[in-house]
Amino acid sequence: MLLGLALGVSSILLQSHWGLITVQDWREHWGRWILSIVIPYCVIVIPHLMWRFGEAPWKVHQGIETAHWNDLDSFNAQLLDARSQNALLQERISKQTFPDNRPKITIDRWGNLEVRGVCRSEMGFYLTNHGDTALEVQLEGFTLAERRWVSTIIASIGEKQTEFLVVEQENCPLSEGKGRWALNLAFVAAERKQLPINIKYRDFNRNWYRSVALAKYVPIHGYLEMEATQQEKLGSS
Repeated sequence: MLLGLALGVSSILLQSHWGLITVQDWREHWGRWILSIVIPYCVIVIPHLMWRFGEAPWKVHQGIETAHWNDLDSFNAQLLDARSQNALLQERISKQTFPDNRPKITIDRWGNLEVRGVCRSEMGFYLTNHGDTALEVQLEGFTLAERRWVSTIIASIGEKQTEFLVVEQENCPLSEGKGRWALNLAFVAAERKQLPINIKYRDFNRNWYRSVALAKYVPIHGYLEMEATQQEKLGSS
């Protein structure tokens, strides 16, 4: 804008020098000639400068406010992530912390249900509780030989008690006969030598646990042999 103002004034001076403007007219009205160039610029420039000077603090404020909200959003995101990580850590600590008064179930052996010394057709696992009462004791279902294997649910196993958990093929028709409980034959059909068996249960405080033992198929005898049981804490519900 200052460059345009200078060009306008220079144009008038050249017109006067070249005689395009008479000397008499220039002497009498030179001030008006100059003002005819300066006033339009002033009318445009001065309001524009006032607007720019007034806008500058607002723009600075807007920039500061935008930076503040960006920082706040970033902080909130970090806070949520920290809370999530803390909750995950607390859950892991909870799972690794075993209360003393908890149920402790071992998977002793696999075989037929024995009633007063007589073996019945049903097959499954013998479980012994070495701790406080265990509730809702059940097998975590698994697939073997293209069949889904599940169990009944034992409502409770008291301290130092042994119970039998029936394991069978899911939705198996009665026409299958003894085959519906023959987990050992499923090992043969699937050509599996071993498989982890998971038993899930809870205590009165709704803390869930899992007892895990490896079942190995013994071809010579045709039955399953159980290795030592390990316990895991699953959390609470």
